[in-house]
Amino acid sequence: MFQSRTDKLLKDGKVKADNHYSCDQLYSEFSRLGIPVNATDDGVKLLDIVDPLNHERISSTLLEFKRQHTLEIHQYIDSTNEHLVTTFNDQNLPAICLAEYQLKGHGRRGTHWHSTYGKDFNCSIAWPILSGQRVTGVMSLVIALSLVNVLEDLGLSNVEVKWPNDLFVGGRKIAGILIEQVFNSTMLTLIVGVGLNLFKLPSRDNMSGNREFIATSVEEELGTLERNMIAIKLIDAIFAALSEIPEQLDTPMMLAWKRHDYLRDKNITIKQKNISQGLYQGIDSSGHLLLNIDGKVLKFSSGHITGVSK
Repeated sequence: MFQSRTDKLLKDGKVKADNHYSCDQLYSEFSRLGIPVNATDDGVKLLDIVDPLNHERISSTLLEFKRQHTLEIHQYIDSTNEHLVTTFNDQNLPAICLAEYQLKGHGRRGTHWHSTYGKDFNCSIAWPILSGQRVTGVMSLVIALSLVNVLEDLGLSNVEVKWPNDLFVGGRKIAGILIEQVFNSTMLTLIVGVGLNLFKLPSRDNMSGNREFIATSVEEELGTLERNMIAIKLIDAIFAALSEIPEQLDTPMMLAWKRHDYLRDKNITIKQKNISQGLYQGIDSSGHLLLNIDGKVLKFSSGHITGVSK
């Protein structure tokens, strides 16, 4: 029922109170969803974005970096990944889709990604895979490590990657990566989605339902930084990673992973068809997770880590 009110607010800039939701209730619910509003006499009004994404600045700077692309910026969208999956064509690649807000942003396994309106980084990139290139399980790890470098350059410390695609700072989740593959008659295209928390949204913690995944943001760690600058740095890093797709992790990448490994020396629970528990032993050069179960090391190419402990 509330989804229709969210759609109306983002489209019209205001929503009136009614018998179902008072002004206070509207204000509380939109705040929980990360959409900033002011109360009015008869409802709520959407606040202007303080630091909006700037198409000209982002696009022109990327071109200066020799990053050919097409770019879309949406005020709101269901999902940047889903939008590119359904709209890209071979002629406009690489294609970048940014959004000030996602109504149905999601991660792996369809888990909802909670963002704040006009404040976070919601981005997807459609990237063509050339004939002869192979996409292996290391792709998400390579992109994650490239984003670690950007976050460290911004001034963040204790940045870690949780296999295979989540970034943490000081033990709290700050970013997630979603990679999808789209096949058509002529080529394979990767859709790479990245969500980065730039501003604090208290309800993220309540929505997670799991203290392992308590969130943090760039604002909480460093204070407020300029969004367009961060967007440019992140997109440039993703382009660089996608431009040289490795089939395996080389020695420098393996060492970088060990330095930033969130699961290092932890006992974990991983779910595939069955649930497995054991001592995490790192990854191999193919990106497989290594798990010691009763003295036997097993390899996992995919799976959902549901528990982490010392």
